[in-house]
Amino acid sequence: MNCCFIGHRDFNPTNADYEFLNELLINLIENKKVVSFIFGSRSNFNYFCSQCVSKLQKKYDFIKMIAYNCKHERSVLKSEKAEFELIKKFAKSYCSIELQPIYYDERFYSEEFNAGRNSYIKRNERMVKDSDFVIMYYDHHSVNTGTKNIFDFALKRHKKIYNLYELKK
Repeated sequence: MNCCFIGHRDFNPTNADYEFLNELLINLIENKKVVSFIFGSRSNFNYFCSQCVSKLQKKYDFIKMIAYNCKHERSVLKSEKAEFELIKKFAKSYCSIELQPIYYDERFYSEEFNAGRNSYIKRNERMVKDSDFVIMYYDHHSVNTGTKNIFDFALKRHKKIYNLYELKK
């Protein structure tokens, strides 16, 4: 079973969000047999969720984190960690920005994600198609957003959606 994450870029998580998501993820792993977690990029929500899943990998070493990347995006695989650490050390001598990557088990790219400005839409649609469960952070007051469009896309495909925006109320 697979689960993907979609959410607003400007998500600002709290400790309560972490605890709620952690419980939900444990339930999906233990009771729904989710073994693969699919991530996009470019949103605070995705980064937050990837940190949570990464921590759970210490207890559930069989779960995988898979990065779905558009052509212009780059994720770092666990197998590339040593090389990335060297790059990070080199970069630190030239700039003050600290790079804090999440290390993924696998990376997935498809030519369908090479659609220019709309590449993230195709990527997010593929993430939903490849998932049994969708964890989202979608505020229904937001209209004409990529998150709203993918929420509607997931509904039409009868995916089980956990919307943290609604569930945490």
